[in-house]
Amino acid sequence: MGTCTKHVMASVSPESERGHGATSLGNMVPLGGPRPLEDAERIAALLAERHIPALVQSSAAAFHSLLLPSAPEGQAFVIVPDAMLDEAEALTAWFDRASDNWTTSPQRRSTRSGELELTEEVQILEPAMPDSGPLGLRLGVAAGAIAAAALLQQLGTHLLGGHRALVHQFAASTLHVEQWWRLVSASFLHSSISHHFWNAVFGLVLGVVLFGTHGFGATMLVWLLSSMAGIGGELWASSSVTFVLGASAGNYGLIGLWAKGQLDRSMVSALPKRERIKTLGVLLLLVPGALTPVSAFGARTAVFAHVAGFLAGFLLGHVFARRVRFEDLEEIGARSRVALAVFCSVLVLAAASLLLFHAS
Repeated sequence: MGTCTKHVMASVSPESERGHGATSLGNMVPLGGPRPLEDAERIAALLAERHIPALVQSSAAAFHSLLLPSAPEGQAFVIVPDAMLDEAEALTAWFDRASDNWTTSPQRRSTRSGELELTEEVQILEPAMPDSGPLGLRLGVAAGAIAAAALLQQLGTHLLGGHRALVHQFAASTLHVEQWWRLVSASFLHSSISHHFWNAVFGLVLGVVLFGTHGFGATMLVWLLSSMAGIGGELWASSSVTFVLGASAGNYGLIGLWAKGQLDRSMVSALPKRERIKTLGVLLLLVPGALTPVSAFGARTAVFAHVAGFLAGFLLGHVFARRVRFEDLEEIGARSRVALAVFCSVLVLAAASLLLFHAS
């Protein structure tokens, strides 16, 4: 064996091309220093499971065609393509920090003779996340909030003699920017049944998830503040007389809160880069709906409200963190309870301001 490190080019051939037009994976390089042979074999098996080609280079089983460093007796190098080195390093670094999360389980596989042999399957367990709580409770609270908003709109429409009158009385408008409480009431109003339905579906899904990861109070307050910020931003950006209503700005605020929580989760993930890419992929799927200026039913969409709501929710995610680490649960729970009190206080203050305005 040579003592110098020499990089060897590796490639794979797509099965569909049957060897024609191989794709380069880059140079094969050692993954850190030597480690016990058993650990090296487990890491190599895990990397292969995650579609990262890996070989074990030990003194007992040397690849004489590869000029790689020799390992001490009983130890081995893991060698991987340098194009995948960053991801492989992240995975092995997590193994070094949390080796107790490794597990081996028996797995049967067929041999060429048709007989079954017992092998070991190497798996890695993601860090345990705090329990999200009963699904029925989270679903019931989200559905109850949506039903209450729908009931209030129907009641207001009946008392004021029509939907148009309701919009003029409670929707946010550039004509009444001094009436701050409209930012609250407009968040609970919708222009049509379809508008309410799709916002309700969106909010129900997000609410069920975020009630479990961030708490009831934090989720509700972030929705309300994001909605107010989004609607207010839309009024500020409008150059003409505009009425703004709907829950979508708050819903996009919840998406921002979810995105920040996913980034927090990636900090303890075995593959943080992959978790961030997944989060980005979900956000990219939502971009067309957020930035389309006209809905499928021909109504004008408040694009600026969506963007402002998302940014507000993301920033509030720094205050209301996701339940990732068990040691943070007490503080996160306390903040969520305070948030619930603030949410109720804002609603009461807005209702009181509305009554005082009409009384005067």
